[in-house]
Amino acid sequence: GLARRDRPLALRRADTLATLRPWPRGAAPQTVVVLGNPPWAGRTANRGAATVERLLEDFRRDAGGASLGERKIGVLSDDYVRFWRWSAELARRAPSGGVVALVTNASFVDGPVHRGMRAALARWFDGIDVVDLGGSALVARDGGRDDNVFGVRPAVAITVAWRAGGGAQDRRARIRGARLRGRREHKLERLGG
Repeated sequence: GLARRDRPLALRRADTLATLRPWPRGAAPQTVVVLGNPPWAGRTANRGAATVERLLEDFRRDAGGASLGERKIGVLSDDYVRFWRWSAELARRAPSGGVVALVTNASFVDGPVHRGMRAALARWFDGIDVVDLGGSALVARDGGRDDNVFGVRPAVAITVAWRAGGGAQDRRARIRGARLRGRREHKLERLGG
């Protein structure tokens, strides 16, 4: 497919969060596409990795740049948050921009400690679409049944964020969101068509 359209495709196995150069030196693409379902692990195996730890500081500040002042900032060290930060940086550095599409824990959608993460993503991307699939077994909800699509305990979100090229300057993302609640079958039907 892609090779026939003069679009090279390179796949590589690596510890993604260990480097901001997931491809060989000099082979960085003009446009980056990150597609994934990263691990959701509160106790990351990458704690202390200098590159990502430094980048996470952006998520620990509010929209105005001030420290969040939260006592329980540990949720920002979850692997899925680290992967978001890594992916956003790749898209910011790509000369022609990038697209990041991830299936993750949905805690960042409305979590108070995640407000710095939301503010940073809104600054770095031109557009962000979020589908909150709900289904949390960790938070009591009023009302009817709300199944988890993937059979995990936390709520799930599908997020697609994109930015055009033009350097790392700040943007102002157009953000759209949808929330699906109810039976698993209903959610899958809505996602499929």
